[in-house]
Amino acid sequence: MEQIVANLALMKKNLKQIGYQGEILLESLDYHEGGAYERVTEPDFIREVVEKSGVKLLVDFGHLLMAATNNSLYKPDQ
Repeated sequence: MEQIVANLALMKKNLKQIGYQGEILLESLDYHEGGAYERVTEPDFIREVVEKSGVKLLVDFGHLLMAATNNSLYKPDQ
């Protein structure tokens, strides 16, 4: 978490130095079992990154639908 927040701070600083004045948006990802996707799609993890870094969350509804499907929370055939 510390490294992610530090990387975002550095990115914000570098973008500001070249004149960027907009928001930094992190796009939501779709959940896949195994690997880093299990961790980086956890709501508590996302909340902590957003709160500690000051970035905004961009919700990709395609990714949201796939995450719900992959977690068996959404079943499009039913």
